[in-house]
Amino acid sequence: MKRLMSIITIAILVATITLEALPYGAVLNFAIAPDAGGGYIRETFSYFSLTPFGYASFGPLLTAVMSVVLLVLLIIWIFANKAGLITASFVCCVIAFATSLMPVLYGVEYLSVIGIIISLLFAVDLIIIWNLRRLHNKGADQK
Repeated sequence: MKRLMSIITIAILVATITLEALPYGAVLNFAIAPDAGGGYIRETFSYFSLTPFGYASFGPLLTAVMSVVLLVLLIIWIFANKAGLITASFVCCVIAFATSLMPVLYGVEYLSVIGIIISLLFAVDLIIIWNLRRLHNKGADQK
């Protein structure tokens, strides 16, 4: 059961990183000059792009970095099977989920469908990793 749950978690993370690599996740809204008619121009970028980070939208890049760190931690945990690694993965997933919601602080217009899907995938991963952690701790208590 633990092996299946960890494979599902890694598959979800690979899908999440793939979505983050697409140029449709991070949103920036640029204002048009009032004498030119006003309004906003909406541009989307990859979560790995430094452009949103340069315009003070820190959430997407932090989310992308945390998702890669989480993937590495989970792969190491599969082979090492240490309790500290699954706990670190859980904390990393909580941070990644929180940073994936950071664009909401700027307003709903800074959200994209891809960004919402990424946040939902992190929520699913969070639930699975929490269950993996619980199963791992239960197995350690029985020894």
